[in-house]
Amino acid sequence: MGVALGRTGRLATTICVVSTATLVTACGGSSSPSGGSNNGSSAAAAAAASQAETLLQQESQPVTFPSGITPFNASAAQGKSVWFISNLASNSFTTLLYNPYVQALGYFGIKVHEFDGKGSAATESQGVEEAIAAKPDAIFIQDIEISSIQAAIGDAQKAKIPVLEWADDDAGVGPSPGDAAETTYCYHCAGKYIADGVIALGKGKVDAVIVTSSDVPVSQSETQAIENELKAVCPTTCSYSTQDVLIADWSTRLPVMGRTIAANPNVNWIIPMFDPETTFLDPGVIQAGAASRISVASYNATSGAVNQLQESGNPLALDVGSSLAWSGYACADMTLRVLAGVPPLSDTAEAIPLRTFDRQNVAGIDFTKPDSTWYGSTDFEAMYKQIWGLS
Repeated sequence: MGVALGRTGRLATTICVVSTATLVTACGGSSSPSGGSNNGSSAAAAAAASQAETLLQQESQPVTFPSGITPFNASAAQGKSVWFISNLASNSFTTLLYNPYVQALGYFGIKVHEFDGKGSAATESQGVEEAIAAKPDAIFIQDIEISSIQAAIGDAQKAKIPVLEWADDDAGVGPSPGDAAETTYCYHCAGKYIADGVIALGKGKVDAVIVTSSDVPVSQSETQAIENELKAVCPTTCSYSTQDVLIADWSTRLPVMGRTIAANPNVNWIIPMFDPETTFLDPGVIQAGAASRISVASYNATSGAVNQLQESGNPLALDVGSSLAWSGYACADMTLRVLAGVPPLSDTAEAIPLRTFDRQNVAGIDFTKPDSTWYGSTDFEAMYKQIWGLS
């Protein structure tokens, strides 16, 4: 399975040495245990579990449409054009976002030209420069770290072509200076959802290894939120250590890490930031015969990874995600606002909803169907059409 770059970002050159034998990170800034242990009082564990179970029940429900998406007349965008600069067009993640994005803009006769960035900053910069020469009405940047193509972005800004970002940073941060708008996910919310689920399913007693990736800025928001929630909800009965594994090292380091972590009899949870990592981690846990003792929780709800929740004997117990089809429409909504001359929403108001999947609520879900069906019955397409003045 390919890495879902649309939610994990670009590879960086930062080098971090991780000693999986001792479960100690050699990079600065990593967290130490939260101060508790699984030997904490039963009463404290029960109280933590009760609080987390209430949160998990709320966070695993079908999603609803956010209230902050204000209506506007999108017809002013009729017939305009957009260049879509993708991170990596061959990644299925890109297709699952791009197709609904094009479909939504097609209601207004907007032409979308896709340029494949091929996962290379140099190629993506070339794409932006070609877009500038074509003089579109907007340039949409799909999950590309803006700082890595800043010169080209600056050229677009000089040409007065609005630049829209997607998933470059955590919700609440806002677009890069000079760019028109950003649509993204609430990564710190995802981290909180993960921690709530882990505490609930772990009955308030958690000894976790958190696997972050320092080359992905949003993973830091997610990691910090997990750590903060563990400290807040179960400060005396939960503990954790945090490991740093770069994306380029997932395929080589994670299988070894899975086996090494499984050799520690105290650990009962592994929390990788992105569920494509489970492809490499889970086999090591299974081979070590530890799948009945160690559970895995992650983020993305990627097709092919989230399915593991329905597999007997698989350690994946919880996966948080958002609909990619919905994301495509949210990106189209932000694009239409810019093209129509309407002030764009904040990246928190667009609010692409999250849902926690666990072994209970996936029983009735068919993961072979489009991911829009996994999140409940909310007809987000109809809601957006109403917001745009189409119905």
